[in-house]
Amino acid sequence: MSYRNPKQTYVSSQPAISKMQDDIVNAAKGIADRKRLSIEKERVQGEKIWALGQGATQNYINNTLDQNNVGTQGTLGAVERLFKGTGAKVGELTIATRGPNAQCKTDGNCEELMRELAVLEKGPETVKNFVTNVTSQLDISKFVNMDKGQNSRAMKAGAILAGTNELNEAQGYTYEIVPSENNDGTYDMIFNYSGEDENSKFYNPNTDKYESTFKFNSGAFMDLENNDSDLFVRTPQPGTLMGNVLDLANVYSGATYDEKGVRSGGTLNAVAEKFALKDADGKPITYDRNLGTDKKPDNRKIMQIDKDLIGEDVAIQEVINDQINNFIGPGGDDGEARALWNMHLSKAGKAENQFDEDLAKEVWGDGLSVEELKTKWGETTTAWGYNEPLTNEQKEIFKHVYKKFTVNQMYNEMVTYANINELSLGTAVAVQNNVINNQRTNAGFGGKIDKTI
Repeated sequence: MSYRNPKQTYVSSQPAISKMQDDIVNAAKGIADRKRLSIEKERVQGEKIWALGQGATQNYINNTLDQNNVGTQGTLGAVERLFKGTGAKVGELTIATRGPNAQCKTDGNCEELMRELAVLEKGPETVKNFVTNVTSQLDISKFVNMDKGQNSRAMKAGAILAGTNELNEAQGYTYEIVPSENNDGTYDMIFNYSGEDENSKFYNPNTDKYESTFKFNSGAFMDLENNDSDLFVRTPQPGTLMGNVLDLANVYSGATYDEKGVRSGGTLNAVAEKFALKDADGKPITYDRNLGTDKKPDNRKIMQIDKDLIGEDVAIQEVINDQINNFIGPGGDDGEARALWNMHLSKAGKAENQFDEDLAKEVWGDGLSVEELKTKWGETTTAWGYNEPLTNEQKEIFKHVYKKFTVNQMYNEMVTYANINELSLGTAVAVQNNVINNQRTNAGFGGKIDKTI
């Protein structure tokens, strides 16, 4: 029998590989979609609760905890219910643990009873501090432009305590203060919903579930207080941040800034030439403007501001980079970064938040198509949640958009100043010379600088 080569059939593995890749991509997209949906649910809850809370009486915990809200025997205040009967218990424990012949010595439980007594004796002070901390933390009435897509459960708890008509016992919402199950001397403030409406429960973004209960712990609130931390993130105000840049970079000589970043006084003239728009030959680009009348003209060459020069200025860059690090750098407050992004940067629009292909390639690599990069850019530049770490992609986009946003703000500020003050290049230099001459005189130098263009 002669030998014959066996027939071989080649089966490509490419379809299987492609399917695997598609499965991976689809799985990743599914995870991203679920995260996005969770963020949207949290925001919807927060927006709804905020609207309901606007009708609250604002008589927060200090009134509602120890008073009968409804007027029935079954709804006595949380504090009264908590400490009801504890006076007698304290008396019993005191008798059992005091004196040379204390009963606890016979029973062999002195340590246990004394610990219980200490907790009861310290209880009123602990609860008082708890109530004070909760009152302070939940008072968001003075927040400016608050991001409502954060901690909707805590917002709902605050609305319940504030006496909101839509979030009270009649709607199934109750609360109580009880000793913590940890037996560590702390207390829990527990909020309950007994109704049937799923969406009226407390939404937990960590589990993506609507839950019937939510609680605060006095120990956790004490940690917040001791660490000077807040339950809710305050939204940084762009005007304050820009004022900080103008101040530290000394853009306006002689200016002062209040706590909101609002400038008083100062002049741009001393540094105007540095930010003047110039042509290809380096000469300032101006436009003609008559600052006088037709009969007595006062024609000036009004200077224009170069936005690119603002962004390239070393002093300005340094301050902006410091601000960025304070948000998303090591030890930075990325909670404020999220609030700033959600309430301002993500809404900046075409000027700052438009798709940047070069940056997108740096962030996600150049192996993706432009359309794929645009999709990822769009997913990254929507509202950010508060329950997961910021991704490297989010941080890079934040840096990019924040710088452009701040520079655009500064540009608009400078242009407004130049228009209001009718800033001509000749005037700018003249004022600059006066400033320098005054500085030289004050320093004990003679001479005079006379520079014109």
